[in-house]
Amino acid sequence: VKNLPPLQRWMASLFQVMSASTTVGFNSIPIAPLSASSLFLLTMVMIIGASPSGTGGGLKTTTFTAMWAEMMSVLRRRDTTTFLGKAIPEVRMRAAVANVMFYTLTLTVGIYALALVEPSPLPDQMFECASALGTVGLSRGITGTLTMTGKVIIITLMFVGRVGPVILGMAFFSPPRTV
Repeated sequence: VKNLPPLQRWMASLFQVMSASTTVGFNSIPIAPLSASSLFLLTMVMIIGASPSGTGGGLKTTTFTAMWAEMMSVLRRRDTTTFLGKAIPEVRMRAAVANVMFYTLTLTVGIYALALVEPSPLPDQMFECASALGTVGLSRGITGTLTMTGKVIIITLMFVGRVGPVILGMAFFSPPRTV
């Protein structure tokens, strides 16, 4: 990547960020040799994910925006959470917090489980888990070397990411409705 001309380097960077955020899974450059800072950026983009009207995974841009708005409201000592002059209802903020917590817990458990059974470097495992939970499809090249248990962990993360951690949590933890 470093030996590409500046314009091609920018184009490759933009393509990879868009691929990671929209969870397309395409790569125009090899992911494995990317720098730690580039991998961190791609991982954060995979975690934030796509917008809710699409089929992409991740937390969703609206959840990230709601959490950003809440942080700014706290810093500005405001009683209501607003973004671009519009108040965000409390029910939406609660949903955003629940989504972030379930997503973070799921990702953490997935990384820990993979680290227990795989010898590959932790940054590669973290990237693999974030990609699986975000249903992105990018890899640092360790997928083929995973043990059967490691593959089951990644498959489980992909399934949870596709269904949605909060929806899955509600299915398991919500009391049954009485009609």
